[in-house]
Amino acid sequence: MRVKRILIVLRKDGFFHHGDRRIPAVRPGQGYGVMVLLEPSQIDTDFGTYIWVPSQDEIEQIQRALKKSDELTHELRGRGWAGRRPYWRVEDFM
Repeated sequence: MRVKRILIVLRKDGFFHHGDRRIPAVRPGQGYGVMVLLEPSQIDTDFGTYIWVPSQDEIEQIQRALKKSDELTHELRGRGWAGRRPYWRVEDFM
């Protein structure tokens, strides 16, 4: 598999909103999420299964998208949060 596209998608009212589609979210809450769209590559045929061998560039793109989604979620919620991917700004403590 290789990365086809990386999307930052709004999660609101229990759904991810992408264009005119509403996709049910696994966890409740408001914020933004990162979705990585993959497409088959030659290695999938060679191994006979789906396999992703990420490049450094793909990992960096995903990390940038995650950082941006955290920033957008903070702006949407107006505060930081704890949890699996905690995110706080210094001004959240003032």
